[in-house]
Amino acid sequence: RAPRGRGMRRPGQAADAAGESVAAAPQQRLVAQAPYYSGDPAMIAKVAKAPLPNLDSLITTLAPGAELTTEGLLLQLADEELVMLAYALEQINEAAGKRLVRELEARDELRSSCMHRREYLSLLDGALGQRA
Repeated sequence: RAPRGRGMRRPGQAADAAGESVAAAPQQRLVAQAPYYSGDPAMIAKVAKAPLPNLDSLITTLAPGAELTTEGLLLQLADEELVMLAYALEQINEAAGKRLVRELEARDELRSSCMHRREYLSLLDGALGQRA
């Protein structure tokens, strides 16, 4: 036999005890739903450093020299949002730099190809001019 107060309750008593504990609880906890917010700076930095999807498409839509935000909007952002914006801008900056390098390499290849064609045409023109 179990000692008094520590034994198993009968099914009817268990339901009553559960109802009492719920009624006695000052607040009920709810399951968190996305988006999740945290005040932990390490967690915010970890989330903010996550790679942004479709950066190349984003860079394509940005006009050169355009402002991405205004001073008034920045004043309205919370610290967590500023941290996330800073990391997003850092990723955009890196991706834009890489794209600029690719574009400059493509331009140099085209320039080189054009120069070779001009030289070839001038040689052909000179050879044809000597024949005539």
